[in-house]
Amino acid sequence: MIGQWQRQEDSIIAKPHTETLEWKNVIQHREWAWCDALYMRPTALSYLLTATGEQKYLDIAAKLWWKMTDYLYSKEDSLYFRDASYFIKKKKW
Repeated sequence: MIGQWQRQEDSIIAKPHTETLEWKNVIQHREWAWCDALYMRPTALSYLLTATGEQKYLDIAAKLWWKMTDYLYSKEDSLYFRDASYFIKKKKW
């Protein structure tokens, strides 16, 4: 039942994950270039680890989590940007 999903994740794992997370590069189809992914992908990959027993799914979840955090997390504000398009957006409250 999970074969297609597993094949999709395996194809993502096989990528080098060395590109920038700039939205314009259409990287969003295989890497986490927006903060919503924090709530979606790690959980899904954890389920795949549970179903298959293959550690590689948790390993890629951790790798992509930290890559995205390094890119989108603002230490100054202690918040994640939604995506790179928000780096320069400012709103007066």
